[in-house]
Amino acid sequence: MQIVTRTFTNQKEANAFEKFFSDKWKDLIKDIPKCKLRLIQDKNRLNTFNAIWEFPNNSTQNRVMKLIKIHNEKFEGNIPKKTTNLSGNVIIEIVSK
Repeated sequence: MQIVTRTFTNQKEANAFEKFFSDKWKDLIKDIPKCKLRLIQDKNRLNTFNAIWEFPNNSTQNRVMKLIKIHNEKFEGNIPKKTTNLSGNVIIEIVSK
């Protein structure tokens, strides 16, 4: 799993990146098995872009991260460095019924 947050200078830039990102990734990961992407909106920080990626293994994660580097170069705005980048394995998952 990988959690990424990028903090933009304003909400307009964050929204533009989110739209750019979400428009393309549906097609970019359609052939990558068991890869899951969730974008989370923080209503208290509308200038942030928050993504949660889930991968079945490190190989898949590395494949997607390479695609991200290539894909992000096509964004015409300024992409800030990651404010938060957490990557690791899920050790406990509790799901209620």
